[in-house]
Amino acid sequence: MSDLSFFINKILKMTEKRRQVGTFIIFPKSLLETFLSSFN
Repeated sequence: MSDLSFFINKILKMTEKRRQVGTFIIFPKSLLETFLSSFN
């Protein structure tokens, strides 16, 4: 479970950085949606 938390933290930091640089759109939204839907 700690691995999952680490992974989520990593993604959040990545998206945060990309949003600051203004390239957040490059992050594949479909990949994130697939990742989130796997928890349902």
